This record gives sequence, structure tokens and C-alpha cells, in this order.
Amino acid sequence: MEELLLNEKLVMTLPDGLRVMSDEETAKLNFYKDRKGLCFNDPEKHLMITSGFKKLNGIINMLISEKDLNMNSEAEISKAMKPYGYRLIDLGSRTIAGSKAECYSYEYNSEGIDMFGESYVFKKDKDAYYLNMYTRAENKEENLACWNAFLDGLKWKD
Repeated sequence: MEELLLNEKLVMTLPDGLRVMSDEETAKLNFYKDRKGLCFNDPEKHLMITSGFKKLNGIINMLISEKDLNMNSEAEISKAMKPYGYRLIDLGSRTIAGSKAECYSYEYNSEGIDMFGESYVFKKDKDAYYLNMYTRAENKEENLACWNAFLDGLKWKD
């Protein structure tokens, strides 16, 4: 299992089968605004995970909650994915690396293939972290297990 650092702070352990995507592959993805991150995939399982972070200035960091960040993220994704039949499924929350995280899950269609996505957002210090999983709907249950193992393995660098 490979370990990587996001923002020099968040330790990510990749479950077996996931690999870091190349610069050429990630160049084809649309990161939003000023977020930086790492992307992983398992082509055999039709699974992709993206991770990103964004610095929050002092006032915004104090005023904006994880729930607010989640709703903003969902609004951005729903707008961008409207041509793909985006449909919100659920909102939820969990603890990730000891931090409260908010999420939303959704369905869409890409090139005639039914897809499932789930996104989490959480804060630590003055940073917001974004984690996203995309998979074919037919692989949803298997890939949710891998996704949850990935999320469960996140921890802060000592």
C-alpha cells in the first residue's frame, strides 16, 4: 500500500489496486478554482478518487462551516454536471481523520453509462479538504467498500 501526502498534512494510504494518475491523465480533469490535489484510479474496477484542498482566509474560515462548504460544492457539481443528468441522492456526514466531514452522493450518466459519485468536505486549521469518488453504478457496492477503506485510512501527519 502506497502512502501519499495531501497539502503536506493529510496522509492518504491507497488500498490495493488504486494507483496515482499521471500528469497527462489529471490534466484532462477539471479541478475547481484554486484547489490543488492528487488523483487516483483503478481502471479495472472503473473507480476514480480525487482529492484536493483550498486555503481559507481567517474570516471565511471562522464563518463558514463544513455544511456550508458541502452545500457550495454540491451546487458547483450539480451545475457542471447538469448536462449529464445529475441527480442528488443523499446528504450525510462522518468523521474523517478526527474531523467532522459532510458529504453528498449523486448519480449521473456519462457516454451512456450510469455513474455514481460521492463527495466529502472537511476543515482542518485554515484549510478545506475535498474528497471525491466516481464509479460506474454497476460497480457501486464493491467500490464503496474500497472508498470507505480509503476514507478510514486517512490520518494527519505527526
